[in-house]
Amino acid sequence: MLVLAGCDDVWSIDHVSDYTPPQDAFDPGIAGLVAWYPLDSADGGVSVESSHGLHARCVGSRCPSTVEGVIGGALQFDGVDDVLIVDPDPLLMTTQGFTVATWVRLDVNNSGELCVANKQHGSAQYQNTFQMCVQNLEAEFYSWNGSMGHEQKVPNALQVGVWVHLALRWDGTMKTLVVNGISSPPSAVTIAFDASPISIGADVDATVVAPWPGAIDDLRIYDRALDLGEIATLASP
Repeated sequence: MLVLAGCDDVWSIDHVSDYTPPQDAFDPGIAGLVAWYPLDSADGGVSVESSHGLHARCVGSRCPSTVEGVIGGALQFDGVDDVLIVDPDPLLMTTQGFTVATWVRLDVNNSGELCVANKQHGSAQYQNTFQMCVQNLEAEFYSWNGSMGHEQKVPNALQVGVWVHLALRWDGTMKTLVVNGISSPPSAVTIAFDASPISIGADVDATVVAPWPGAIDDLRIYDRALDLGEIATLASP
């Protein structure tokens, strides 16, 4: 059930554990895929990307372990300093629109911000092209337009120990946060891009911040806004 909670950018999802994904066939071939991280392992400090070779690398010893996931294996992040970095590439300059979609499992809840995936913008804290984060079981889609940030939130989106599918969607004008196939209302925003890296499992400013304490599986980045049917297909392992 969705309940509007006071403003266009805050929605509530109840009974997440009752969610049953649609039974569509799992389809890795949806058009517009520019980076696909199955996250089955991080052998040799690298998590192999399976579409265009934009591999995600561990930073020093900050390398997640392998666990069972929704689709094959997944990577378990320790909530301290595990992180993967995807170096800048023109394919990731998705300035006409994008979708970032992944399965997440939160293993420890706390009051701090916990980040799944982020594309940095510059070097200052909070200036990110996109952030997929969670705080107090609330899913967050933060974006930066070059001078100020904008955040969408979905309260009660996660439960500890439960796999949830999250997607950030922006069509060049409107952005939405999608939890288990259920979309928040759209918000009109501009989003700024530069040649900064993407981090998986934490935000990275001068240091690792907001590290994710749990597992992440099957992270995909598209250069267009998928429709809700396509996102539902991704949420159907």
